[in-house]
Amino acid sequence: MCASACHPDAVERAEAKALLMAHSYLGQDRKDPVQVSGFIGSLRPWQGLREENFRQVLEALDVLSEELLNEPLLDRDIINALWGICYLGRSWGVEPGASLRRHHIISDAEVQTLAAWIDTIETRVLFLLDGSEGHNSAGGLNYRVPRADPHSL
Repeated sequence: MCASACHPDAVERAEAKALLMAHSYLGQDRKDPVQVSGFIGSLRPWQGLREENFRQVLEALDVLSEELLNEPLLDRDIINALWGICYLGRSWGVEPGASLRRHHIISDAEVQTLAAWIDTIETRVLFLLDGSEGHNSAGGLNYRVPRADPHSL
């Protein structure tokens, strides 16, 4: 009833967690549009890379950054979602034997873009978990979105 008015940080945190869960395909609702076409959902079946998915993951990290930076005990679901986004994204789309590459579904330029997005997320999480105050320089919302070279498509 007064959840957002009384505790806006709690609502933001819950929304950020739910967003990460959906992007990692760990959400409860298998028909949720974010889950179906989110960061991991868009890889299987292949729907193409969507910059909005990358931005939403980073925005969720921004909301959760103080918690990841300062709390001694972390929410296992959040860590699982972040780990899953990076691990599955890399093993499905970036690694040389990844199914998207093996079946020539993803272009070399898209592989480079996906790898750069995953590296940005991994680096940001590493700095946050390490307690580094420089976490924003490692890929916050002031990042440059890696773009595919149109000549390599």
